[in-house]
Amino acid sequence: MASEERKDEDFLAKNMEQLDLRDPDEAQADPNDNNVNNEAKHEVAITEAKPTIVNDWMSPVELYVNAFKAVVTHIDDDGIMYLYDPMLDKQRRLIRTKLNLMLYKRYRGPDPKALRRKYIVGEPCVVVETRYKPYRGRIIHVNEESATCVVHYIDYGFVKSCSYENIRKYAPLRHIPPQSHKCELNRIRPKGKKWDKGTLDFLSRALLNVNDKCFVRVVGEEINGIRPIELRYGSLWVNDYLVDINKAQYKTGWILEKNEEVIIQQDVSSKAKNDNSTRTTYRKCQVPVYPKPRDKEV
Repeated sequence: MASEERKDEDFLAKNMEQLDLRDPDEAQADPNDNNVNNEAKHEVAITEAKPTIVNDWMSPVELYVNAFKAVVTHIDDDGIMYLYDPMLDKQRRLIRTKLNLMLYKRYRGPDPKALRRKYIVGEPCVVVETRYKPYRGRIIHVNEESATCVVHYIDYGFVKSCSYENIRKYAPLRHIPPQSHKCELNRIRPKGKKWDKGTLDFLSRALLNVNDKCFVRVVGEEINGIRPIELRYGSLWVNDYLVDINKAQYKTGWILEKNEEVIIQQDVSSKAKNDNSTRTTYRKCQVPVYPKPRDKEV
């Protein structure tokens, strides 16, 4: 066990400066200071400190590319997809290693007060599934009767129900943004007022807990923390496929017909204004059915 801890500490030390995983509020020790060792012993003797109270984590990590392979981890009732880039797994491992060291320093084992604490929706926290599996999270539902919380794992995107005893009122590494993203399928909307359970179950079966990664193309600016995407699973473009199988429909202004994009516009002429009526006109753009990327893009 000691060798595993030493290995984690060595791995973290090699990459600490590169990823800036240090707490910016934490004073750095001077190796020439004779009091360093005494202070370190004093810190280890502290078994528990009051967690820092913050409102929330930072905004998600910035996307530096508009097309990448991703793992879809959760789809909520509004059809919002949570996903992460597996190319950043090394950084997630570094975050978890740092969390291990910080939790050991703060709690030195289980938190005896965990079951008596009160939690609120939106509160940042850390979930400790096992000794070497801590995750940063945000509480999205509280059930006081069962002493459980539904937690959104901000670095991966998935959602789990967690017991109070596995939750820590602690928000470390706040200067590191969440590593997962919230996205919605571009150009389409549900057939009714909201996505029905059958469609959500269909998407969950097709996209969640699969070995293959999905291809994601970001096609617009982030709005309220949500990015519009075109999603491909294998050779299938999910956005258009949902319309083809009658589980979704195109939003107003998007109709695909014979490899042409037909944009519906509302045109109000001067005569129509006088008549208090509107006239619908059509403008065709000779473009390929969107999108048609090559398989070698990623």
